[in-house]
Amino acid sequence: MEEVTGQGFADYMRDHVLRPLGMRNSDFALEDVDAGYLALSYDGEGAAAPFRHYTALVAASLYSTADDMARFVAAHHSGQNGEPVGREVLRPETVIAMRVIEARRFGLPIWGLGTILYAPDGQGSFVIGHEGGNAPAVTTTARFNPATGDGIVVLQTGRPELPARIGAEWVRWQTGRSDIVVLIRRTGRFSSPAARPWGPSGPRCGTSGMPARLGSCPRATTPSCSPVWDSGVLTGEARRRRRVSGRSPAGAPRGGPLRTRRSH
Repeated sequence: MEEVTGQGFADYMRDHVLRPLGMRNSDFALEDVDAGYLALSYDGEGAAAPFRHYTALVAASLYSTADDMARFVAAHHSGQNGEPVGREVLRPETVIAMRVIEARRFGLPIWGLGTILYAPDGQGSFVIGHEGGNAPAVTTTARFNPATGDGIVVLQTGRPELPARIGAEWVRWQTGRSDIVVLIRRTGRFSSPAARPWGPSGPRCGTSGMPARLGSCPRATTPSCSPVWDSGVLTGEARRRRRVSGRSPAGAPRGGPLRTRRSH
């Protein structure tokens, strides 16, 4: 990219991706980040944890906020005021290509064009997104359902598995299907060849979370984060069954905007 454009990666992303999408509090270059906005990091016991700076600029150096990441996710869908898919940063057909199967694991579609394919959306495509973070303290997830135009962004510190669990429950709340990536991470395999992770008899897992309706202004319901691991595949997990918070996506209540501050 730098050879073709003549710009450094961080500068190019700021000028041609982040700012055009309205991501005014996001940067790849640490020197461009307002230190007063950086979130503190904590471990699972609540003690201060180190924040690491990685040399992998493209893969591991984005500083952002939940608000900005919500704008990024929302760009995968047309806006409430007629904004096009991709917001003219990407062509609509390029955005759609991110939901096409590029690679499989255990014979199942896992990777799109730079995205994780979390589960079928029921309309011939997939719920997409990605996981991220700054080990050992910060973890994140962002997911988008093209069938409904809904998305979720979670940035946290102190509970490493929480974003993925919230994301998994959100996927199940949206689609009625399990988040295959979480199942693979926890088991390494399925209990039998007959297991259908995306079918009605497949394993179920998740954590009730913060469904967010994405449009020109992301909104969120009141969060409720209760572990739910009710799959027999997940041997050794504490299994508790609780009602998922919120109503169906079509009638999801709206609350205040997501306000998580900067986190890697």
